Amino acid sequence: MGTLPIQYERRRPETSILYQLVSEHMETFFKTVESRPKGRVFPSYVRKEFQGYLNCGRLDQGFLKLVCDGCEKTHLLAFSCKMRGFCPSCGARRMCQTAAYLVDRVLPYAPYRQYVVSFPFAMRYWLSSKPRLTTAIVGIINHSIMKYTERRAKEIGYSDVKTGTVTFLQRFGGFINLNLHAHILVLDGFYHRPDPNRSPKFVPLPPPTDEEVAGLCEMIARRVIRCLQRKELLPKDGDLVDDYKPAKDDLHDFYPPMAESVMASCQQQIAFGERAGQPLRFKGYGSGFGSPGEKAIRQSRRCATANGHSLHCNVAVAADKRQHLEQLLRYMARSSISLTRLSQEDDGQVVYKLKKAFRGKTHLVLSPLEFMEKLSALIPPARMHMNRHHGVFAPNAEWRKLVVVEGLGKLIAESLGEVPKPARPKRELPKEERYTWAMMLRRTYNIDLTICPDCQGRVRIRSKVTEPSEATKIIAAMGLTIRPPPTQPSRVMTVFDEYSDAI
Repeated sequence: MGTLPIQYERRRPETSILYQLVSEHMETFFKTVESRPKGRVFPSYVRKEFQGYLNCGRLDQGFLKLVCDGCEKTHLLAFSCKMRGFCPSCGARRMCQTAAYLVDRVLPYAPYRQYVVSFPFAMRYWLSSKPRLTTAIVGIINHSIMKYTERRAKEIGYSDVKTGTVTFLQRFGGFINLNLHAHILVLDGFYHRPDPNRSPKFVPLPPPTDEEVAGLCEMIARRVIRCLQRKELLPKDGDLVDDYKPAKDDLHDFYPPMAESVMASCQQQIAFGERAGQPLRFKGYGSGFGSPGEKAIRQSRRCATANGHSLHCNVAVAADKRQHLEQLLRYMARSSISLTRLSQEDDGQVVYKLKKAFRGKTHLVLSPLEFMEKLSALIPPARMHMNRHHGVFAPNAEWRKLVVVEGLGKLIAESLGEVPKPARPKRELPKEERYTWAMMLRRTYNIDLTICPDCQGRVRIRSKVTEPSEATKIIAAMGLTIRPPPTQPSRVMTVFDEYSDAI
């Protein structure tokens, strides 16, 4: 007999420290940056991200009206912002849905290995603001890993082999800094198809050795540097430097504040305010592109660095550990901010607890405006995809339909007590097979939103309210007091404000 589902409690974002910080200091931060001499505004998607987070989970901005069939009790479910920056709720929802979709519908029953690739500081700035460059670099890394797997397959006598990867781009580091790096889930083996009339068969490979990891790291660094030189982001002749200024920088030309915020976040410094140009409480690792022909250095087991690039691939999941695979995917697709590690001192300073101690330091201390600056750098630009599929998992791959999981997976069928349905050839899934928010709550947290906590009856959607005025009336009629903290106006005095006060 399974455990009873946990009763759902409505999320109240207005009570969190993150919400209070954003609502109180958002306008002051933007005004501080824009009031500087020759100051310009941030990109529109940055302000839209902050405003969307303030409206996320608030009943006065719209909700779904849920009614129980048994006791006729009414429940209200607020809408989410669906942003990709720093919203913890939407990030957790996207994390769970992505992991469930890959495990149930895409990734076949095979062993997998996680490859983590990090880049030098200057390169993180370029990748964070250039979606096309990011696509090219991610393609180079995945192509190198797949070619490495194919070469190992040929050494043991196999030809015409294919493998697949799923890439997650993470923009954040442990210090709320901009650290764009790639988490790549790779098949720990390859597919072989000797007979074109039969389905491909999976052949596992032994774990890579430290020497093979070092060679792969050197190859990735060498190919990435050549790509940067072709795009004139690095000098073609002479030593490699990490302070090279390219001839054209669109982000700095059009949005200087955003460029300064991103660069300071990459270098673990402060860009605006009284401490502009100063480092955080501790300095970073300080590695550049190194020198041409640099040999890889072994850091730990299956981990090496070369030319400022780091490659780690010591985490693997067996074929029969599907639950562990889903947990690994959630880690790879996790959001940037943890509310449990965020706090505020009595003097107003923001304290963020580090996941691991760094050189004896356990907490990061920022002023509220410095914290807003770090949040703005974590927001991805428009049209930058954070998840990529390569090899046999690519959308138009020839072998994709022969190797991916079809229909509802075993995990979701067991959790819901349903019989798996056959897959449909259409791209759009039917409504009953989509991953709804209620389904993710039950699967991840054992919270069943469709059951009334009072009479255990069936809860169904009765109506959808989108107008704030109508939502306010319904909230008042139900006797609910929803008073989120209002957005505080800017506290920065400009020349025009001083002149009007004098008059």
